[in-house]
Amino acid sequence: MDKDRTISSWEVNFNRGILRWTEEDRFNVATRSIDFQQISGDMDHFSGQWRLHDDAETCMIFFTADFDLGIPTLSDMLEPIAERVLRENIRAIVEGILSQPSELLPTPPTIQG
Repeated sequence: MDKDRTISSWEVNFNRGILRWTEEDRFNVATRSIDFQQISGDMDHFSGQWRLHDDAETCMIFFTADFDLGIPTLSDMLEPIAERVLRENIRAIVEGILSQPSELLPTPPTIQG
């Protein structure tokens, strides 16, 4: 890997089990972002981005993700659970980095095209 890319492995508790994946992370200092793409794991697809925005008073971390658990018949039931678990893990990651509580803003509505 070069200095702008890394491979990371993740495990999260999910619906009475553990969801595992490995992803490639690409760092872009100019845009203050990290793009990630699952390269192996339990989901059919998982990709997204972390992006930072700050000014003199605040710092906001934007996290976006696109995922497909690969179980079409259960997607209506499992995907809201996956979103909740993902939000809880994002909060834990951010609070772990900052060593202080963080505020999660509501999820924006999904735009259908």
